[in-house]
Amino acid sequence: LLLYDRSVVKHFRRDSHGWKKKRDGKTVREDHEKLKIDSIERITCCYAHSEEIPTFHRRVYWLIPTPGPWAPQPAIADNQVLVHYLDEREIQDASG
Repeated sequence: LLLYDRSVVKHFRRDSHGWKKKRDGKTVREDHEKLKIDSIERITCCYAHSEEIPTFHRRVYWLIPTPGPWAPQPAIADNQVLVHYLDEREIQDASG
């Protein structure tokens, strides 16, 4: 897990791993989802899949700014991004 400030590290996705590309052969193919809490979209998630290792994935999460008294300060929350690298082989090996 890595935590970045997007205002400081602008190219955090350039991580030297080979990710599956779109049909144009240049752009990384990322699947995008919005995760809901209490039926309200709160978190954006982007998934990328490795070209070399089918079980290796990158997930990138960040908060969707929401108004309200409990919401984190926008200047802080808007720039934070959590990058999660996951190799499902390790999970399968550990469980079986």
